[in-house]
Amino acid sequence: MLQRVCAEKPGVVSKKSRMFWRRAAERELHVPPDVDEVTEETGEGWLREWVGRQAGAQEQKVENRAEKEGSGKGKDATL
Repeated sequence: MLQRVCAEKPGVVSKKSRMFWRRAAERELHVPPDVDEVTEETGEGWLREWVGRQAGAQEQKVENRAEKEGSGKGKDATL
């Protein structure tokens, strides 16, 4: 499908993006797409670190929302 889109609309999807998608389809999920050589060290540690960063970002969003609502900037603050 991606190859068809790239053929029909050249320049819409970058070469690097196509490489990342190809690697994601062909490799095990725990291997980062920006790694050229897959070794023992490019394993689950990267995935665990990424999941941790995502969880931290989600927690920050929740904290920011709570602060916003607590400071009277939330939409229910005037009720």
